[in-house]
Amino acid sequence: MTLSAGTNTTNGQLPSEDAQKVALEYGADIKHHLSAQLTKERIKMADLILAMEEKHKTAVLEMTPEANKKTYLMTEYVGINKAGIADPLGQSIEKYHETAKELYEILLQVYKKITTSGR
Repeated sequence: MTLSAGTNTTNGQLPSEDAQKVALEYGADIKHHLSAQLTKERIKMADLILAMEEKHKTAVLEMTPEANKKTYLMTEYVGINKAGIADPLGQSIEKYHETAKELYEILLQVYKKITTSGR
């Protein structure tokens, strides 16, 4: 099972229009996706936690320090020497396109790693 949760959100928010438009270009219809706030319970039940930005990873570890062995930046998890992926929220649609492209490429690597190593 895959869950998504945010470190700085409230429950029940829809994605921005720009996020919805760009996700559709990648074949993902997220117009009904609702945000969920990260909780200690979600952290504890997760086998793997992947964060976009360092501040997200820090928020996870501040809530549940023992999650350090299963919490990574997406870039870190796949061995890319980069400080994460910036959230495009509130920026131009071009920034959403850049972020989506970067996420897509990294998530392909995440998928490959998970399916070949089991984690």
